[in-house]
Amino acid sequence: MKPIAIMTSVLGIAIVGSVVASPLLVGQGVQTTLESAKTSLVELLKNQPMFAEVIRLKDSSYQRGFTNADQELILEVGCPGQTVDIKLHNYVEHGPLPGFSSLGLARVRSEIILPKEAQAELTKVTGGKSLELINSVGFDGSLSSRFIIPAGKMDDTSWNEMQLNTRLTPTNFNAPIFFDLPSAEIRADGNVFMLKGISGQAVNQPNKTFPSLTFGNSEFKLQSLTMTGKTPFTLEQLSNTNKSFLVGDQISLEQTWNIGKLDFEQKISDAKMAYTIENLDANTLNTVLAATKSNTGSLCSQDPTGALGNSLEVIQQLAELLQKPPKMTLSDLSFKTPDGQLSAKGKLEFDGALNLMAIADQNRLLEKLKLDLSVRASEKLLTTTLGVNQGLLQVQILAGYLKRIDSDLSTEIKVEAGNITANGKPLK
Repeated sequence: MKPIAIMTSVLGIAIVGSVVASPLLVGQGVQTTLESAKTSLVELLKNQPMFAEVIRLKDSSYQRGFTNADQELILEVGCPGQTVDIKLHNYVEHGPLPGFSSLGLARVRSEIILPKEAQAELTKVTGGKSLELINSVGFDGSLSSRFIIPAGKMDDTSWNEMQLNTRLTPTNFNAPIFFDLPSAEIRADGNVFMLKGISGQAVNQPNKTFPSLTFGNSEFKLQSLTMTGKTPFTLEQLSNTNKSFLVGDQISLEQTWNIGKLDFEQKISDAKMAYTIENLDANTLNTVLAATKSNTGSLCSQDPTGALGNSLEVIQQLAELLQKPPKMTLSDLSFKTPDGQLSAKGKLEFDGALNLMAIADQNRLLEKLKLDLSVRASEKLLTTTLGVNQGLLQVQILAGYLKRIDSDLSTEIKVEAGNITANGKPLK
């Protein structure tokens, strides 16, 4: 046999051998991954006492074949003496070509099996279809999931099939999470609710110094939410962005809300609210969240001792947080209506430390408060949309508290050392 033929034969045998062996090797990796996920679930429940009290991993099994595997988890849900078993049956197809549908480490189709009576009721409602979860595990460790809620009908309420898609992509020390719900339609009580284009993503990173806190950013979008029938309602182009980060041992938060269109009794468009909160003490807030996590009262016990102890500790820590009050900046609050538009911006902070007594006492709180707020709005919007009395506006204009700018009215409100002014005029 010629050398080239020998090399070709050896290469061919190697390729065939790798193709034959790869499902077995991948299967071992998938089993390790799923068993690790089960271990993580147990650890998660241990670290969340409130949930561990009502959710327990009762049993599990894993049977691995050459190209596929079966895993079953049985969760015991409920308070002691009032529990039900919920089964999660995972049908695993090994890579590198799971189900011959795509490249990846595995494709896992999960069926959620409820207790017998509940499952029978669900079967009746959905026409025999079950809740289903399909996971695809990539070679890079990414996890794409699709949660399917079958179409169904119960009494006068019905809904179309809904699919929630998520994607988790590990990257260094953080894990970006993406999700989307393309559409949902629910019919009830003569109304039809329609959701379109829900999507979002989040990247949160834990902090070793403050283990109860996470920092990062997130984004949420909604294309539209409409309701037709007895109570018509329309919401379009809703979005929200969040960002949290550390500056030394102080936390800063940034948040922005946008609404393209809102039609419900009043018509509003191009609405926006953007603000930041600064100088939140990370040490104190970390302690507050840790106390909430570790001392939460029992969900199954009527004994309020745990919840009471937790409440007292949280109140004590919140009092500590007031020793270094946060600052808030409203960079944009605005919206438009057919009668005109409104816009506002300002800053709010406190002069020195606060305590619970100062918050309860309006005069003492006013002495600490520093506020600088500018507001401008269409006069027609104020009187027609918001229902402000026209005569009252004229009184405020004559007193100098309001200024007329074309068809708008504006004011600048300041609060400092207990004194309140509007456009520089003292308010009594």
